[in-house]
Amino acid sequence: MEKMKTFIKNFATSQASEVSSTTHVMQWIENSFDIESIPHAAIDELVQLAEVAEDKSKIALIDLFRLLILKEEQAEYVLARHWELFEVCIIGYIQAQNLQDTEAKIMQNYHQMSLKLLANVFATAKGRASMRDEERARALIGFCNISFTSCNQKVIIHAALVLFNYLLAFEKESKKNVHAFLELATRGVEAQLKNVELVDKDTIVTLLLCLCRLLYKNHDLTSWVEKSFLELGQTLKALKARTASMSAEVGHAIADVMSMTEFSEDS
Repeated sequence: MEKMKTFIKNFATSQASEVSSTTHVMQWIENSFDIESIPHAAIDELVQLAEVAEDKSKIALIDLFRLLILKEEQAEYVLARHWELFEVCIIGYIQAQNLQDTEAKIMQNYHQMSLKLLANVFATAKGRASMRDEERARALIGFCNISFTSCNQKVIIHAALVLFNYLLAFEKESKKNVHAFLELATRGVEAQLKNVELVDKDTIVTLLLCLCRLLYKNHDLTSWVEKSFLELGQTLKALKARTASMSAEVGHAIADVMSMTEFSEDS
């Protein structure tokens, strides 16, 4: 935390002329840098700093918000007053990048950190409640779908975890209003599982667990898969053959997905 404190302090000092104020954030840094006691005015200023930040500075600020969002009071305030942080600094900003650029290491790190922040939204009751908003839910799922196209497997894993967290948080609620987005998510996961160059066990298992959660108690999506997306069954069978030498965990995860559909493992 001391390293983060110094970094944020130096950045706030250097960017004071680019934002309306850094007074409250500097006072907070000097007095305590305590996540649980950060004033709302300091959060407001941190959002402005995140908007003007670039590269490693942007990563550091998103990392700080990743920690802030773990606290109920801070989560409620950030999500109620500063959704633009997610909409502009994360979703809009990353969607404008070339996610297939293997040389863009800083962008890939920022993408990962942003997904970690989004995953933490579901760590508190206030955070989960905020994501009942249909527009936000669509934006979140859509961002995960875009993230599934990344060339970076760690980004793909974190995208699957964010989507898993969303689906787990609202497993008992209707998904009709986001059905089209979940169809795209299913296609995105399938495209990754079909990739013969995907050999990392953890990535494969995480994607399969996400797929299980997509289909779990979702009759509409399961019916769509069985009627209109039969390629998934073929992909799962090919994956089973391709990963036969991997740990049993992969085989069990494939079987779990198969059990949620009319697909037969042996057909």
